[in-house]
Amino acid sequence: MEWKKCDSITSTLRDVLHWLPIRQRVDYKLGVLMFNCLHDLAPGYLTTMCHAVSENPGRHNLCSAARQDLLVSPTRTVRYGPHSFAAAGPSTWNYLPTSLRNQQLSVTSFCRHLKTELYCRAYNRPLAHL
Repeated sequence: MEWKKCDSITSTLRDVLHWLPIRQRVDYKLGVLMFNCLHDLAPGYLTTMCHAVSENPGRHNLCSAARQDLLVSPTRTVRYGPHSFAAAGPSTWNYLPTSLRNQQLSVTSFCRHLKTELYCRAYNRPLAHL
């Protein structure tokens, strides 16, 4: 097959290389960083930004506490606040399925499952196809 300079390589990136689109790649990086924070493998200044909903006395009976969600820090700005680690990290973590938030997973197993999950979301494919 001959390639032209202006040909799209999206299908090659998706089907051959299994690369994630940029948005999912950012979510992957945030997910791995959050996993490391929750397992004390990240720097302390990042770990201190991760608080479980169940740790808050007024919220320990909520459904989000049972799902092991993290508190998302409120922001004062609409443009940059949600992009800070204190808001984006916990939001990304809370968006993951509960099977991925299992404390028993190793780092390599978590990374593999996370990439599979994000790949399926990005390309609208069910997990059975991988």
